Amino acid sequence: MSCEPDSRGFKFWRFGHAKLLVNLVIRSASLASSVLLLWGVTQAVSPRDQGVYYLIQSIAATSFFFDLGIGYVLANLAGNAKASGTQGLDDLSEERWAQLRALFAFALKWLTCAVLLFSLVVGALGILQIRGVDAPASWELVLWGALVLGTGGNLFLNALLNFFEGLGYAQSAGYIRFVQAITNGGLFVALVEATHSPYVIGASMAASVLSALVVVAFLYRGALVALARRGARAPLRWRSEIFPFQWRIALSWMSGYFLFQAPTLFIGRAGQLVEAGRFGLTMQIFLAVISIAQVFLTFGVSRWAALCSSGNHDQLFREYRRGAVITCAMVVASGLTLLAVALYGPAAITLRIAQHNILVFLLVGTVGFQIFITTNFYFRAQLKEALWSFSVVAAIVMISFGALAQNSSKMQSVAVGYMVTGLLLGLASLIRAYRHAQSADTPIETLSPDVVG
Repeated sequence: MSCEPDSRGFKFWRFGHAKLLVNLVIRSASLASSVLLLWGVTQAVSPRDQGVYYLIQSIAATSFFFDLGIGYVLANLAGNAKASGTQGLDDLSEERWAQLRALFAFALKWLTCAVLLFSLVVGALGILQIRGVDAPASWELVLWGALVLGTGGNLFLNALLNFFEGLGYAQSAGYIRFVQAITNGGLFVALVEATHSPYVIGASMAASVLSALVVVAFLYRGALVALARRGARAPLRWRSEIFPFQWRIALSWMSGYFLFQAPTLFIGRAGQLVEAGRFGLTMQIFLAVISIAQVFLTFGVSRWAALCSSGNHDQLFREYRRGAVITCAMVVASGLTLLAVALYGPAAITLRIAQHNILVFLLVGTVGFQIFITTNFYFRAQLKEALWSFSVVAAIVMISFGALAQNSSKMQSVAVGYMVTGLLLGLASLIRAYRHAQSADTPIETLSPDVVG
């Protein structure tokens, strides 16, 4: 089994610690933004409107179906096309420039179409979904439109930043994400305190994306001009050059919606808005913990890749097990703290998060999902996308629990479904990793070095 990275792999990891530090700052900013959003929701809106907030967030999160993992694809393809250890673009050959111009042109076309399609489809259908469970005022529907446009703009922005991160601009991309996260959280707190409406997330989201795009135009103006104007573009064939890499990522990406976003939508659509709000807030906390756990895993990626390159598979598997134990311990510690708050905390807090039995289900399920995420890091360090089919099956299981549950027990049924799905996914990924470590001949789908950055 070959797991050799491309020829620029070791050059890339020389800059690993700086990039990982930036990643930590980005995640910290995202966490700070999440805290501000949680504070605004719990302090300024009613329990019912808290449910409305997470319902509209779940609807807007259907952008996953229009994104199709394009940002991950662009980052890898841009890094491969550049194939240089320098931070700038001035010393690239014309051949490299041609590849980058073709990829950039493809990215603009894809993202423009995705944003327009998302805005039209989800904007209209979302109004029907919202009116089925709520009675928003006209100005709140305008804010819903702003949320749709802001989410579409965020889709465009994230993919564009992924493209530039692939080119080596990780630090400046970190600044931009920091500006966006803090603008969104801070503006939301100010607006929701003034209006007490959950729909103001639309205004803060749109404003944060606009502010980030302004910073993009300022920091990347030279590169943008060069990519747009520098000579003729080489043809780029989506079917042969993009699709073979993208389809696995896209399936994993779409499956993630049903695992982490759709459960809140299932509950809200059943008319249980208060329960949807409590479930959604609790899920947001667990997702924040998972995000922080991924920072720890990211710090080990370079070491894991080096072990793979040297053929030291036994040590790589030991590192993987260590990473799984530590990150799961982080999830368990956070979950137990949240459970203690639910049991003994003040009513102002306990009435906004899920009941203790639901918390236990979510905690156990999240441990399983964390194992799955860690296993994905293990395989991707070897340039393999081995678990995409597991994600699809897990999404089907989660959809089944959400669709078959009776309205009277929707939240508990969805929480049980989340737990069962997480446990199955975690156990299956553990078995897959163990079998892979035991046999170097295990057939695993490998991402082509020609497209992996």
